[in-house]
Amino acid sequence: MIIKNNNTIILEYNKINSEARVNSETGVNPETGVKSEIKVKSETKIKVRANPIIIDAIQWNKNNLEEVIEFCGADNIQKIYLDKVNQPDNWCLSILGSQQYDVNTSDYIIRNINDELEVINKKLFNQLYTEIESD
Repeated sequence: MIIKNNNTIILEYNKINSEARVNSETGVNPETGVKSEIKVKSETKIKVRANPIIIDAIQWNKNNLEEVIEFCGADNIQKIYLDKVNQPDNWCLSILGSQQYDVNTSDYIIRNINDELEVINKKLFNQLYTEIESD
């Protein structure tokens, strides 16, 4: 809700904070005429660190089909094909996860925290994950 007084906005709904703002000069709620008790947050941007999680992953290298099938489950492998158009020697997989993915040679297939398959290219995978010793 926006109320204008002399072409100045004095009350607006802040969708980010889900709080009403009052006239910053007077602190008065224009609807009631009473000084507002609503406290306005000065910052909505915060810094966070992702929780450390451990996931399973396998890298498709076109020579490890059996291991990839075992990792993904045979029902999740849709097709295996040679990408003659983009990279003549690039064997690809099409897998089902939370959506259908095409897996290029050197991509990683991960099983996320929801136990769904996802595909991440090698560069992004190396930025996000560090290999640990398995149990």
